[in-house]
Amino acid sequence: MDLRTSVLLAGMMTKPEIIPPEPYEKVDYIEGFGQQYIDTGVSAPNGFVIKTKFSISTSSGTWRCICGCHEPTAPHKRNFIMTNYNERVSSNTILSCGQGNGDKWCNDILLLLNTKYTIEASNIYNNTYIKINGTNATLRPQDSPSNSYSSRNLYLFADNNGSSLSNPAQFFIGKMYATQIFVGDVIVRDYIPVLNTQTGKYGMFDTISGQFFGNSGSGDFGGGND
Repeated sequence: MDLRTSVLLAGMMTKPEIIPPEPYEKVDYIEGFGQQYIDTGVSAPNGFVIKTKFSISTSSGTWRCICGCHEPTAPHKRNFIMTNYNERVSSNTILSCGQGNGDKWCNDILLLLNTKYTIEASNIYNNTYIKINGTNATLRPQDSPSNSYSSRNLYLFADNNGSSLSNPAQFFIGKMYATQIFVGDVIVRDYIPVLNTQTGKYGMFDTISGQFFGNSGSGDFGGGND
């Protein structure tokens, strides 16, 4: 894969110093509170790979989408990477890859609150995997995973189901430090967290397109430096 400005080394995301153009100022992370999301403008009808660093702020809600989409009615054509609390593993949070009418989920690595994780995850049907801090997770199928995916735009921090996103469990609540999205072995988004110093709004700057991606939901992203 062409990582361009970014690489993953020994399971940890590292980046050469990137200085975004004015009026954007690089920060360590942006934070979602359950109403914010980014429309990536990317469609992945055959699945996708995501590399990201994040921390979870709450264990409430069953499903919280890191990145993805699905159809609002059956067949749902799940196409996402999500955290799942209490449904797959009682009283614990795990990662899951949505595939068609089912998913494949990690049952041997549990996620803790307010802890940074670097993940690489693929929901591609014939190449599904989850790596957490460089360790390959064991995946279990649920329902009926298939290679039938929604072609809706992938959302970051939420699940694009074509509706008004009225279900707050769809939204990821936590911090995101960096995110790369690959479609067909090509990196299509390479996001770094930034602050727009003119508007005071946080969002992601994409080093591939040279564009700022702000909040498409309600309220505002938080952000800052650790």
